[in-house]
Amino acid sequence: MKTKMNTLLLLATISVLSFNCERNDDSSSIATKKLVLNDTIELKKSVIYEHDDINLQLVFDGIKEDSRCPTGVNCIWPGNAKAALSIKVNNEASDIELNTHPDFQQTVRISGYDVSLVDISPYPKSDTIIDPGEYTIEIFMAEADSDGWHTGRVIDKSGLDGCGLVIQTNNGLFLQPASIVPDIQPEAGQVIQFKYEELDMAGICMIGPIVKITQIKQHAYSCEQELIDIREEDLSAYPTDPIHINYAKPTSENCLSIGYGHSGGCQEHVIHLLLTEISQDTARLFLSHEDNGDMCEAYIQDTIGFAVETLIEQQVPSVEITTPDGKTTVVDLYYHAL
Repeated sequence: MKTKMNTLLLLATISVLSFNCERNDDSSSIATKKLVLNDTIELKKSVIYEHDDINLQLVFDGIKEDSRCPTGVNCIWPGNAKAALSIKVNNEASDIELNTHPDFQQTVRISGYDVSLVDISPYPKSDTIIDPGEYTIEIFMAEADSDGWHTGRVIDKSGLDGCGLVIQTNNGLFLQPASIVPDIQPEAGQVIQFKYEELDMAGICMIGPIVKITQIKQHAYSCEQELIDIREEDLSAYPTDPIHINYAKPTSENCLSIGYGHSGGCQEHVIHLLLTEISQDTARLFLSHEDNGDMCEAYIQDTIGFAVETLIEQQVPSVEITTPDGKTTVVDLYYHAL
């Protein structure tokens, strides 16, 4: 009897040790990465993102829905993708959902922080099923300032009667800027922090109140693409679907921001900035655009950033950007080359 009891105790001990080992193996397999505020960062599923100095954690839990119009399909609307995230501030946990479509919540203020969705990848294709583990998202996160500061995304609503660029705040409210002081013009697609005053005015666009932007604390730019050097290649190998440049300017060290517009709205569009020549004091660039046969007629406006450190290192003072219709835009880079 004593031998049998000892055997049972031994088996129980082994089981407990085995269970503890399994738990330790599971916890050690969860990756932990650095969480950076006031910048655009990419999140992968089930990775814990932690801030070095603040008791702050963020986890991308996955995509709850993805109805975005796939490449190769003509749709009557662009669809929406919804990302689920978990945030823990000072051990207080909350769940949030952010969307790609501007008619749904893209920015949320929670536990003293503003979290904005920038993008969800990959984009759907008609002949491909996306594995849930393949999804990544880009977010912009900043500490909320209680002294009248708001976080929002600039959205182009020119498709609505009397509307233009509007700002969608973290609580989903749409604001119509009548004026901006100081005289800084945000571009479509930007996430900004700002203060505003509501004006007693009425307009044709009925999307939300008309406001005066009194301060802009910061602009959030993402320098997400590299400049492609094709000086030894044939330019004709790259797509030349119509695209218009609204503005182009250096926004931070080694980054060139381009605001653009094109028709579409139902397919994924691919844009590349190509280096074709460096002659004397000017780098000649070409803005390549592939619309993937998008037949929709909405006019899409957005902003894209390109890393141009190659030109900065060579102290090229200016660039000349050509679009497929032959129009050129000249941008001065000189102050970055000093």
